[in-house]
This record gives sequence, C-alpha cells and structure tokens, in this order.
Amino acid sequence: PLESAEQLEQLRALENGMTIRVIVSETNTIDVNTPEDARAVEQQILGGNGGARHLS
Repeated sequence: PLESAEQLEQLRALENGMTIRVIVSETNTIDVNTPEDARAVEQQILGGNGGARHLS
C-alpha cells in the first residue's frame, strides 16, 4: 500500500475511500509517533501545576 511506502497514515484513509480535510495553521504542533512522544506530550499538557495548558 501507498501508506507503507510514504509513511503517512492519512493515506490509509484515502486508500479506503474516506475523505480527509486539512487546514493551514500557525499553531505549533507536536508529533506523537512513539510511546515516549506520548509521555512527553502528556507532561507538557499537565505541566508543573497538574492542569492543562496550551501546547507551544
């Protein structure tokens, strides 16, 4: 499948007849590709005060 060749999970949806939409955003995002990435994002969300905060 094209997804395997290109390493883009969005292609799985397209290859299965789904529609996806994209937007241009000026907000920084964080890639989550591994369990370690997920833990890092979780730490940023929780921050030092235990509450959610805006990711930057």
